[in-house]
Amino acid sequence: MRPRAAAQAWIFSGLVLSLSLSLPAQATTHIYVSTVPGGLPSYSNEPEGVNSQLHMTLAEPPPRPRQRLSSSALNPRPAVPSAYAALASPSLRQLVDAASRAYGVPDALLLAVMHVESSFNPAARSPAGAVGLMQIMPGTGERYGVRHRLADPQNNIDVGARYLKDLLVMFGGDTELALAAYNAGEGAVIKHGRRIPPYDETRHYVPLVMGLYAEYSRRLPR
Repeated sequence: MRPRAAAQAWIFSGLVLSLSLSLPAQATTHIYVSTVPGGLPSYSNEPEGVNSQLHMTLAEPPPRPRQRLSSSALNPRPAVPSAYAALASPSLRQLVDAASRAYGVPDALLLAVMHVESSFNPAARSPAGAVGLMQIMPGTGERYGVRHRLADPQNNIDVGARYLKDLLVMFGGDTELALAAYNAGEGAVIKHGRRIPPYDETRHYVPLVMGLYAEYSRRLPR
């Protein structure tokens, strides 16, 4: 994504999230889009000139943690299926190693997230609908092109690793912010000024994963 286009995406994401988080349940507001010089879109909650068009209507209750808020600023990285090609009957550790090599996410971080998310249970399912070892929401799987067999360990770890990688890139390599976004959604982190959102679950989740990340980093062979 070009820098100016990326900036516009961030502005739109922040506007949508700011409005949606401030609305009472069942309130309705509108987002309009217009074109600014250079052909880039501009988003606002009121029409801005003759070329403004209704882009979307927000009529949802405020989002809560664990909903994996989607942000148009996130640009999913392509899959690297060759990383798994040689694994005929892969173990969990082999899948983690493959995903770590493919996307450059530390294997200790993947294991720490899995530990907290599912206690390494591939059949885990949350009340919100997150599934598998890394507790992937169906919307996140769809973002990365995985619409079926999301609980399958290879698919689940692959999507989780790709998502974590993109979050690390989005938040400048800040692991704590990436983990906060993994838990509460990247939109929530953006909404709260690129800080850990003030959700009890998220503020418990981040140090817990970070502690396990440090522990796995010490134990794993190098």
